[in-house]
Amino acid sequence: MNKFELIKTREPDFTGLDFYVEYGREFDEETYEKACGIKLPKEVCRQIQKAVDDLQHDEWLQISHGECV
Repeated sequence: MNKFELIKTREPDFTGLDFYVEYGREFDEETYEKACGIKLPKEVCRQIQKAVDDLQHDEWLQISHGECV
């Protein structure tokens, strides 16, 4: 089981393994699955999209994930 952390940022770091969604864009779960190799539950996708909808101009949503212990 994975855990997810959603962080608003104005300075995305594209050199890491995190996934970002830009203000004004929709979260694409298929792109996320291809990029990260993780199929998200529908409830997690809804939470991510709500966080994306709450972004302000010049903000990005950083989606980090790790294994639960």
